[in-house]
Amino acid sequence: MDRFIVVILVLACSMVGCGTRSPELTPEVARAALIEMVRSDSRKDLKDFPLEKYLDSPAEKPPYGEWHWGFFDFDLQSKKYDYCVSRGRCDFNYEGTFELRGGRWLATPPQCTSIAMSRP
Repeated sequence: MDRFIVVILVLACSMVGCGTRSPELTPEVARAALIEMVRSDSRKDLKDFPLEKYLDSPAEKPPYGEWHWGFFDFDLQSKKYDYCVSRGRCDFNYEGTFELRGGRWLATPPQCTSIAMSRP
């Protein structure tokens, strides 16, 4: 009899969804994940990012593209972000992803994907 009750409960939960739902990746959740990643970047790829300047700024979506916050552009559907910065005469492009870990969205540390010389 106990097995029967367990089987019924498992079937009912699978049909209705008894577990907790994963949090949605929203623009503000992505922004918070980026802030946390900038603060903890151990490789210092983001050392030039003026966090204090953008800390109180919301994520924005221009009429023509992806979400934007600070120097970051991000796509919620693909769960990817990119970050571009100029250092001297070089332009660096970094890319990273958003991952759901332990019920929280995190921004992975960026990887440099290109370096270009800017014109004088």
